[in-house]
Amino acid sequence: MERSEPAVRRAQHEQLQRLLEAARSRYPALSYQEKGALVDELVELSGLHRKTVLRLLRQQPADHGGPPARADAGHDSAEVGRSRRYGPDVVQLVEMLWEASDHLCGKRLAAVLPTLMTALVRHGHWQGDPDLRQKLLQISPATNDRLLAPARSAQGGQHRRRRTRVVTGVRRRTTMRTFNGWKDVQPGLV
Repeated sequence: MERSEPAVRRAQHEQLQRLLEAARSRYPALSYQEKGALVDELVELSGLHRKTVLRLLRQQPADHGGPPARADAGHDSAEVGRSRRYGPDVVQLVEMLWEASDHLCGKRLAAVLPTLMTALVRHGHWQGDPDLRQKLLQISPATNDRLLAPARSAQGGQHRRRRTRVVTGVRRRTTMRTFNGWKDVQPGLV
């Protein structure tokens, strides 16, 4: 009788945990070369990536016999990870400038931000702290897009839809010159 796949995985996981527990107890006392040899052996036996094995060896086991305790186990999920670089004051200012710029994309907004900030200060619409202004000028285009995502979705989508132009017969027959279409221009053409 064959075992089911979850049962096989569970048995493999338990075997890996026993192997790691045995290696974890002797790992700190080993020399640099011996640690490397132990890690190589565990990588070969477990099939895990080298960095994963190193991380598992450095973890302290949980008291209840389950998987090793995570470094962030005592924290809420909202506290885990990097701290936010740009607070709500920066987000509010970016949204205000985005509205003032008629909803530019993040890349174009990043290029226009210094000019917009200068105009806001000059006209007395913003008397903020210089640190906030410095943070605003350091924002990358991708971060602009991430910060503006809630405002865009609240507005009804990421892109505003424009109506297509009606092309009449007169427009089709009339030749229009674009920026690169001005070679060999004869006098009298507009």
